[in-house]
Amino acid sequence: MKTLARLFHYFVYANLITGFLSALYMVFVVYHPEGGGFGPLWGASRQMPHDLLVERRLYAIEAWITFGFLATYFALTRKRD
Repeated sequence: MKTLARLFHYFVYANLITGFLSALYMVFVVYHPEGGGFGPLWGASRQMPHDLLVERRLYAIEAWITFGFLATYFALTRKRD
């Protein structure tokens, strides 16, 4: 049972980490303005279409929520010394 619980914890960690990283990838690499580089928008958000900006923000919200669940799960499952 101990091994099964450990595998479950690793599965949850892997699931949350990949969800967080994929949301960050969508925000910083996939959804960028035409002719703009990767990364933060800075001033390019003024020329960006509204739909693209909304999709980017929704993925950013998904990343924050996933990170919050990851931090909460990590805090609740850590052994106390």
